[in-house]
Amino acid sequence: MTRVFLGLVAWLFLASVPASHAQDDTTGGGEGGVHYAPPVEPEAHAAVVAPPVRQLQRAARRPRGQLHARTIEQARFEPIAPGTFQMGSPGEPHPEAGRRSNEVQHQVTLTVGFEMQATEVTQAQWVDIMGINPSLFQNKVNCPRTYRAARGATPALCPDNPVENVSYNEIQTFISRVNQPPRQCTYRLPTEAEWEYAARAGPTTAHSFGAAPIDNYAVTSENANTSAARNRMSTAAVARGRHDNPWHLYDMHGNVAEWTADVYGEYPTGPVTNPPGPVATSDSNRVVRGGGWPDSAGLVRSAQRSGAPPGDRYGDVGFRFVRACP
Repeated sequence: MTRVFLGLVAWLFLASVPASHAQDDTTGGGEGGVHYAPPVEPEAHAAVVAPPVRQLQRAARRPRGQLHARTIEQARFEPIAPGTFQMGSPGEPHPEAGRRSNEVQHQVTLTVGFEMQATEVTQAQWVDIMGINPSLFQNKVNCPRTYRAARGATPALCPDNPVENVSYNEIQTFISRVNQPPRQCTYRLPTEAEWEYAARAGPTTAHSFGAAPIDNYAVTSENANTSAARNRMSTAAVARGRHDNPWHLYDMHGNVAEWTADVYGEYPTGPVTNPPGPVATSDSNRVVRGGGWPDSAGLVRSAQRSGAPPGDRYGDVGFRFVRACP
């Protein structure tokens, strides 16, 4: 926390100042994806508004929240200071293992700080708002220690496992309900640039943890089946048993991949500031980042990206929030 806090303080001083997710092409619908309910029409997006300096000052002093919170309001969010970084990954002669052609490296500057959820949105947090649990991994075999059986109108769930099998469009409905008054904070999906900036958390290596053992940081195809209680690959409780990245965010690599706000498209080749992403249409593929439990190490890199239709659901894709509070 010291590194992040000092970085934030320095900036404030200067300012005073189974189911497999989508493919990396623009036509892909994600072969092998789990497709269930018909799409929910996306709701209008509020413009991303820069929080004033005083908001991030308050964010640094605000109680950190809980890693395994039952509601969004109780969840832990970490303040992320603005900065400049290299987005994408290097090409020849030294490409990262697993690199794809859609990862053209370019400089990105984010002039606006933000608060990012420390974990992926959990099943408990989704059920608290929506009253239903769409997740594929909601059974006792997926969370023998924390499983909650169905009771009355409350569905069965693994409360601390990430919610998955939710479409981008359904998340827009979730967001609109989360943001209803009298809530003081405003919640949204991160932009693709915000997501990668936070996932890297400073290091320029393929993963934020560098050469450290991946099992200490990520749930992947190589370790998702290690629990004898599960006996099959599955999501895992967010944060539990794994280290956070240098900015105190968990599971930015693996567990579930994550929807972002941006439309999928080709990167620019030159420097950009606060990139908004390509212009959206109602059926434009949205960017999915981070990789999930079915993926190998090369598919959970900081630069790895893919696109998916906004109405599709996948058992290895969830999301996390960015928020702004007064």
